[in-house]
Amino acid sequence: MIRKTGKKGKLLRIWKIVALAAIAASGSAPVMAEDLPSMGEESSPWKTDVFYENDTHVRGKDHTGRSIGLSKFRNTLQIESDKGLGDGWAFHSVLRGTWDGVYQMNDSKFGDKAGGAIQLENIGGPAGAPPFASSAPTVPWGGGVNGASPFVGLGFNSTNPNAPNYNPNQGLEVLGASWHNTNGGVAFGVPVRPCDTDSRGCADFGGYGNLKKSELESPEFN
Repeated sequence: MIRKTGKKGKLLRIWKIVALAAIAASGSAPVMAEDLPSMGEESSPWKTDVFYENDTHVRGKDHTGRSIGLSKFRNTLQIESDKGLGDGWAFHSVLRGTWDGVYQMNDSKFGDKAGGAIQLENIGGPAGAPPFASSAPTVPWGGGVNGASPFVGLGFNSTNPNAPNYNPNQGLEVLGASWHNTNGGVAFGVPVRPCDTDSRGCADFGGYGNLKKSELESPEFN
């Protein structure tokens, strides 16, 4: 960004430069050097500052008793550059980028290996399995009582990758199970891997909800 530090005649000078640039682009008239910022003896040396920050978070056990571990490892690098150009003009630049390594360093919770096979409650199903109470009847994702899927005829296929509408029991979490007991309530299976690994459920909700791992790691560079 280039700006003029003095206030006097600021708008007049800006419009003058814009007009001269338009004339030069059209080839109608030459641009006079004295109307542009000076880069000569009046200009000051470059001043550059570099800032680095690491933000690391670790999370303990959730409601299911599992330890989450590393939940954020965000590294921020910011470079600020300033230079006086003479004649009241100055150059100022701010470049910033981040990289969060949690999606690779803890990929079993947030990356390509997050989630897994899940059980959902079914009042007619067999005995339960964690994260539900032992008395809660559960069935595998996409399954039903005695292995018969309640979704037969509805286009749900959790077992055959070669058949249409394949929706496997992998890379999933029971929605809300990490925070509270879903025993006796309505539970949903949700995919939790980055969208370039598992695109199920991915939709653009205005800047989130449909992101690849690289976009989660470094949003400024995507």
